[in-house]
Amino acid sequence: MNRREGIITALLGVVIGILCTVLVLQLAPSTKQGSSHGYSPQWSKLNLVLKALDDNYVDSVDAPALSETAIKAILGELDPHSVYLSREALSASETELAGNFDGIGIQFNVPNDTAIVLEVIPGGPAEKVGMRQGDRLIKVDSVVIAGVRFPQDSMVAHIKGPSGTKVQVLALRDGEEILFDIIRGKIPVHSVDSYFMVDDSTGYIRLSKFAMTTFEEVFAASVMLAAEGMTRLIFDLRDNTGGYFNQALLVSNLFLGKGDGIVYLEGLHRKRESYNADGTGLLKDIGLQVLINENSASSSEIVAGAIQDNDRGVVLGRRSYGKGLVQEPVYFTDGTGMRITISRFHTPSGRCIQKPYTDDYGYDIYKRYYTGEMFDKDSMKVDTENSYFTKAGRTVYGGGGIIPDVFVPVDTTSTTQFY
Repeated sequence: MNRREGIITALLGVVIGILCTVLVLQLAPSTKQGSSHGYSPQWSKLNLVLKALDDNYVDSVDAPALSETAIKAILGELDPHSVYLSREALSASETELAGNFDGIGIQFNVPNDTAIVLEVIPGGPAEKVGMRQGDRLIKVDSVVIAGVRFPQDSMVAHIKGPSGTKVQVLALRDGEEILFDIIRGKIPVHSVDSYFMVDDSTGYIRLSKFAMTTFEEVFAASVMLAAEGMTRLIFDLRDNTGGYFNQALLVSNLFLGKGDGIVYLEGLHRKRESYNADGTGLLKDIGLQVLINENSASSSEIVAGAIQDNDRGVVLGRRSYGKGLVQEPVYFTDGTGMRITISRFHTPSGRCIQKPYTDDYGYDIYKRYYTGEMFDKDSMKVDTENSYFTKAGRTVYGGGGIIPDVFVPVDTTSTTQFY
């Protein structure tokens, strides 16, 4: 190497050394509590990576797509219920719980390549023009949707639309084509699936979700049943996966006496918030049995836990799902959003019923079948070290769902060869 090459090499080494020093300084944790960029210094490395891609990557980068991938990966490292929601997923999620949506008022399925109407919602636009269960949907406006493997999500998008707009649906019924001119409208989404008197004194209410209108629906059903002589209620929360937290509070308040605890919330960035009944509940003096199963989650577990911890009624069924986390929605201007866990909820006795974050978390229900828990009380998972006491001094357990007072094995009738 000649003298000139040696000087160049030395200079390059100095430049590279300076660049490395700058990067190390930028990545080093800041001692300041805030940041002029509006984000915590702990996240500076992530921002540097994104800027480096913008400034240096060899090809053009789809920044929005990469951002969504990064968000999903970050949230996926936290807990099973902190999730990112695309525009479509967010809209569908909020529609399900809103209490109503815009459309024509039908539910359909696509078993092969043609949509078949399963239900026509009473009072909806489709019922008003004469559409019936069993009708096969051929065309929506000018778009053929039968026999062409048309995606079901796209069918829904074509049929739904703003209230007051018109859609033409061509249907096939008993070999005859019928053209329906339908004006879209508001379609009610009910959370009380059914209510009736089982006998002269026993009422029954089945609740499928905790939507925006849940308390109003449960209250109205209760008034009707009370007028028919109800002195005891079977409250069915089986397969109820939860919903709005405030609705769980209002429904619990129906059954509890003044000052009875319902739930309390607590998290690293959320001070403890306790919620108690006010004693004005319509059903606070009636006999009560609550039905739960492995799919009863979140708000359902708040209600069942409050009833159990206050010794207000009997909880029957199988161990509930075990979701003791509270999510808060965050909305972005592009129509997407996320739900992040902000606190844990605790039943009045102090137990958190969130089950552990195992690697096979999503397969927990299958494991319950495999271990025999769905069929035998003795196979039920109970964390006996995580014990608490009800108002009357009975022992209850946390750490993985609400354990019923009375175990009811899964009904296997539908799995028999005869069925």
